[in-house]
Amino acid sequence: TVAQPARGQQYATGPPRTTSAQRAPTVVPPLPLDESDAFVRKELSPLGWPAEWISQDDLARRAAVLIENGRRGEIPRRPIDFPKPVRRFATGERDGQIFEDPENARRFDPFLDLLERVSPGVLARVFEQIEPLIDQAFLELGTGPGARGALLEGIDGVLDAKIPMGPHRLVQPHVLFEYADESLESASALDKQLLR
Repeated sequence: TVAQPARGQQYATGPPRTTSAQRAPTVVPPLPLDESDAFVRKELSPLGWPAEWISQDDLARRAAVLIENGRRGEIPRRPIDFPKPVRRFATGERDGQIFEDPENARRFDPFLDLLERVSPGVLARVFEQIEPLIDQAFLELGTGPGARGALLEGIDGVLDAKIPMGPHRLVQPHVLFEYADESLESASALDKQLLR
């Protein structure tokens, strides 16, 4: 209902309009986590992410585990079924030693391009809409400072990562390659993913 002017007063150009800053934010409905997938999927749809990313069940719980893994410096593989690069990790030899291929990082360009196409403003709005549900999932995990705090810690960890220039020498004590430099091999899984 529009408020009427007091006696003797007139609106200069009609009733006052509510600005976007004055509008109340949309409130996430108090959904149980087990019933939240349709809502979360609808909120994620403007991001244009692949269907296989958002068609899974328990999206809020998966997001919480994803964020918590990132906060701990772990590779968040299990919660979301991310597609794998088409090309395999490549190596080369020089003076009888094994080095990583400098072009390995290009394997992830399609996924990075997909993420970079999302407007930060749109991403922030989507996060705000589903944050209460992710917080519920964090309560179930019983760990971390909640969705926002854990996300900020994870971002800080990525920004603070010191990534030395390659190519880096590798060794192959068993089936998998390892970094010959112990300081690189002992780095967190997420830091080593940034190296690749």
